[in-house]
Amino acid sequence: MKNWVQRRDHPIQRSGRDLADEFKHFIGKDMRLEQVSLRKTDLVKELLEFYMGKNTMERQNFIINNLVIEEDLAS
Repeated sequence: MKNWVQRRDHPIQRSGRDLADEFKHFIGKDMRLEQVSLRKTDLVKELLEFYMGKNTMERQNFIINNLVIEEDLAS
């Protein structure tokens, strides 16, 4: 089964093919940083491994389940 990620009007196929072509749509002027808040009880090492580590199934599912599609109301 293939997973699809919708980025505005461009569907990006996650099948391993054409990775370079797909990747260029993620990097660009529309990229933005999002704040990450930590509590004193958070385990920083585990959080960094999760966000920066291997692309595990758990990480993939988290990313897919937390995708947000925003509409640009200014255009």
